[in-house]
Amino acid sequence: MTLLPIGTLQLLAAIDHGYWYARSAEFMQQPLIDFLVWMRVPGDIIFSVGAVTLAWFVLGLWVRPRREPASLATADVGR
Repeated sequence: MTLLPIGTLQLLAAIDHGYWYARSAEFMQQPLIDFLVWMRVPGDIIFSVGAVTLAWFVLGLWVRPRREPASLATADVGR
Protein backbone atom coordinates (compact mmCIF):
# COMPACT_ATOMS: atom_id res chain seq x y z
CA MET A 1 0.00 0.00 0.00
CA THR A 2 2.88 2.39 0.64
CA LEU A 3 5.88 0.93 -1.15
CA LEU A 4 4.68 1.79 -4.65
CA PRO A 5 3.58 5.38 -3.89
CA ILE A 6 6.74 6.17 -1.93
CA GLY A 7 8.90 4.52 -4.58
CA THR A 8 7.18 6.52 -7.30
CA LEU A 9 7.68 9.76 -5.37
CA GLN A 10 11.34 8.88 -4.81
CA LEU A 11 11.78 8.13 -8.51
CA LEU A 12 10.32 11.49 -9.47
CA ALA A 13 12.49 13.24 -6.87
CA ALA A 14 15.58 11.41 -8.14
CA ILE A 15 14.83 12.46 -11.71
CA ASP A 16 14.18 16.09 -10.76
CA HIS A 17 16.76 16.66 -8.01
CA GLY A 18 19.11 13.69 -7.99
CA TYR A 19 19.43 10.42 -6.11
CA TRP A 20 20.97 12.04 -3.04
CA TYR A 21 17.84 14.13 -2.49
CA ALA A 22 15.45 11.20 -2.96
CA ARG A 23 17.24 9.31 -0.15
CA SER A 24 17.78 12.32 2.11
CA ALA A 25 16.09 13.00 5.44
CA GLU A 26 14.61 16.17 3.96
CA PHE A 27 12.64 14.12 1.43
CA MET A 28 11.73 11.27 3.79
CA GLN A 29 10.37 13.65 6.46
CA GLN A 30 7.80 15.32 4.24
CA PRO A 31 4.22 15.17 5.59
CA LEU A 32 3.00 13.06 2.64
CA ILE A 33 5.77 10.47 3.08
CA ASP A 34 5.15 10.39 6.83
CA PHE A 35 1.43 9.81 6.21
CA LEU A 36 2.12 6.99 3.73
CA VAL A 37 4.46 5.29 6.20
CA TRP A 38 1.79 5.41 8.92
CA MET A 39 -0.79 4.00 6.49
CA ARG A 40 1.29 0.82 6.46
CA VAL A 41 0.77 0.17 10.20
CA PRO A 42 -2.71 -1.49 10.01
CA GLY A 43 -1.56 -3.98 7.40
CA ASP A 44 1.60 -4.76 9.37
CA ILE A 45 -0.47 -5.41 12.49
CA ILE A 46 -2.78 -7.82 10.66
CA PHE A 47 0.21 -9.61 9.13
CA SER A 48 1.92 -9.87 12.54
CA VAL A 49 -1.18 -11.32 14.20
CA GLY A 50 -1.43 -13.93 11.44
CA ALA A 51 2.26 -14.82 11.72
CA VAL A 52 2.07 -15.20 15.51
CA THR A 53 -1.10 -17.32 15.21
CA LEU A 54 0.55 -19.62 12.67
CA ALA A 55 3.69 -19.93 14.79
CA TRP A 56 1.57 -20.73 17.87
CA PHE A 57 -0.29 -23.44 15.92
CA VAL A 58 2.91 -25.02 14.57
CA LEU A 59 4.53 -24.88 18.00
CA GLY A 60 1.48 -26.62 19.46
CA LEU A 61 1.77 -29.39 16.88
CA TRP A 62 5.45 -29.78 17.60
CA VAL A 63 5.20 -29.77 21.40
CA ARG A 64 2.15 -32.04 21.69
CA PRO A 65 2.14 -34.47 18.79
CA ARG A 66 -1.09 -36.12 17.72
CA ARG A 67 -2.05 -39.20 19.67
CA GLU A 68 -4.04 -42.23 18.55
CA PRO A 69 -7.67 -42.32 19.64
CA ALA A 70 -8.28 -44.50 22.72
CA SER A 71 -10.59 -46.91 20.85
CA LEU A 72 -7.85 -47.90 18.38
CA ALA A 73 -5.24 -48.31 21.11
CA THR A 74 -7.39 -50.75 23.11
CA ALA A 75 -8.36 -52.73 19.99
CA ASP A 76 -4.71 -53.59 19.31
CA VAL A 77 -4.21 -54.92 22.86
CA GLY A 78 -6.88 -57.64 22.40
CA ARG A 79 -5.11 -59.26 19.44
